Amino acid sequence: MFLFDLGIDMGSTKTTIYVEGKGVVLNEPSVVAIDSETEKIIAVGRRARRMVGRNPDSITVVYPIKNGVVSNFTLAEHMIRTFVQKVCKNSMVKPRAVVAIPSEITNVDRITISDVIMSAGVRKACLVEKPLLAAYGAGVEFGAKRGSIIIDIGAGTTDAAIVTYGGLALNASLKIGGETIDEEIIKYIRTKYNLNIGVRTAENIKKDIGCAVRPFTEVTMSVKGIDYATGLPMVIEVSNNEIYDVILPVLKDISGVLSIILEQTPPELIADISIEGILICGGVANLTGIADYFTQTLRIDASVVTEPEFCAARGTGPVMRHMRELKAFGYQYRSIEKADVPGVDDSEFQDV
Repeated sequence: MFLFDLGIDMGSTKTTIYVEGKGVVLNEPSVVAIDSETEKIIAVGRRARRMVGRNPDSITVVYPIKNGVVSNFTLAEHMIRTFVQKVCKNSMVKPRAVVAIPSEITNVDRITISDVIMSAGVRKACLVEKPLLAAYGAGVEFGAKRGSIIIDIGAGTTDAAIVTYGGLALNASLKIGGETIDEEIIKYIRTKYNLNIGVRTAENIKKDIGCAVRPFTEVTMSVKGIDYATGLPMVIEVSNNEIYDVILPVLKDISGVLSIILEQTPPELIADISIEGILICGGVANLTGIADYFTQTLRIDASVVTEPEFCAARGTGPVMRHMRELKAFGYQYRSIEKADVPGVDDSEFQDV
């Protein structure tokens, strides 16, 4: 491998960078703050995240990645360049990168992601579906003959797949995730309590009292916001049972992705999955009781992997080490001139 070969998980809310031998070296919010009039970039990452919900009219806070794809090319490119420079520092050698992408995106989105990554200072890039990376990051052995099923529930997308013999046997993607849960909590609080809360407050509610199974003990949380009727600050008490009822419909949609895959899975792979169980990763995997929810719903043992939010980033390591073998599945480093264009053989550009 070349010095500073990177693994990049460019998520809707966070960007994670992995370096082989060092592990996860960067974990920053995928957010940029700009001057509302001049559109000059003011802050990136954590500095910009602190402004969310507190920014004045003169500053606009933008998330340039939506549902796992680029929604603002210029800001995404500046953000990734900032992160890459932070990792590589003053290296004169441009890195290569393995980049996590949703399992079902258009070729236009693939080309856009490639362009963003390489415009940000990467020499060559290889785009790999997140559930495949997540499987490797969860400990699935490369090239294992036994099938494994994994679901990666991120902020903007949910990706599920069955991995066997080093590749994807079946996969599906859904444009819902942690952000969807936050939006539903905001709607619920507004409808029932006539209270306006922000995204950060909704996220805190989800993390503190959100749960995927009906709680045995009721716990409440104080929530501050603005009364829609008076425009004045107001504090309410919200229970974990309420939030469970809000989250449940979203979880049903998410589990539906796995149900679709399982219905199409050959009996031999189903037998493997029954032994191995369902692996859960992504930021939403930290939701209380989520493994129990999938176990009860799908009747297959489910478990949350270690550090689930870094699973896809960790999985870029095995991909870097096995790039030659993965070429049989169509994965390879590509230069910007030939990035992910169907039917183009760019073997003359390879340096694997």
